[in-house]
Amino acid sequence: MSSPHSPQFKSANSLAFAHFLRSGERLTSAEWFDQQERKFNPYHDEQGRFTIATGAARMTAKPDETKPVRTRTKPAATRQHATTAREAETRPRRIAEIGGYPETGKTSWRSANDLAFSAAANHYNRRYNLKPGDEGYRTAEFMKAWAMRESGGEGDREAFLSDPFQVNNPGSDWDDQKRTRAGLRKGEKMTPAKSAYAALEWLR
Repeated sequence: MSSPHSPQFKSANSLAFAHFLRSGERLTSAEWFDQQERKFNPYHDEQGRFTIATGAARMTAKPDETKPVRTRTKPAATRQHATTAREAETRPRRIAEIGGYPETGKTSWRSANDLAFSAAANHYNRRYNLKPGDEGYRTAEFMKAWAMRESGGEGDREAFLSDPFQVNNPGSDWDDQKRTRAGLRKGEKMTPAKSAYAALEWLR
């Protein structure tokens, strides 16, 4: 066992106290040191180095046998957290106010369909593989301006919040081709998203 004046023994004083705080078992420094020494690997060579078993080669490698230490690089970002420019570009978003159609006070409802308009334009462009500059490419701003002309007047709030593109007005402008071209049923209950998707297909 190490001398009471050795650094190892002095360190055992604090470790024995820490052991008491964790377990409630009070040990003297010598008892703690003896207890820890019994846990050591009994297999070692004449120089005190650990081996696998008596007479076996020691576990530590010679300096020239060691492999170069490789620095661990940070793992690649997962797809969940990696946002490409394309993904950012097609994410539903708020749309700027259209000139002549203020969105404050009693007409603040004009911003209520922004996400639906943006999502519909993104879906349409992906479906037909359209990119900026292509003929037929639709933007969120185009959708919002179109909807303002159709139902964005001050007295059209109810229409704007149900069928903003007025693509399925009961009994007014129904065309049976809207069933196959726009996926609509005559007189069905409309939502801003359904109106936007159907209007784009009908326009196409």
